Amino acid sequence: DHAGAWYVTTDDSVLHISAAGRVRIVATMEGVDLNGVAISPDGSALFVTDANNHKIRRVEVGTGAVTTLAGSGTTGSADGVGGAAQFYGPFGVAISPGGSALFVT
Repeated sequence: DHAGAWYVTTDDSVLHISAAGRVRIVATMEGVDLNGVAISPDGSALFVTDANNHKIRRVEVGTGAVTTLAGSGTTGSADGVGGAAQFYGPFGVAISPGGSALFVT
């Protein structure tokens, strides 16, 4: 983030590691396999890949609230918005500098 901290994922959690090395759990989810993480340009949201459920999750940094941003939950490869998108074990995610596009691998 802008303060020099890092966001990392474990299998089921998103962690914030401060520049001083303090670790805080931002969000925990059950039945997931989290991998990639990207932060919004304003630092208010994280985007994480959920390989087990073939979805992209949005995590609110301030509250830890988790929503599904994209992915039907069905294995596939289809461009689309929200539930119309399909992924096969998404692993990496990146966001454009302006926050207008999210890229998934």
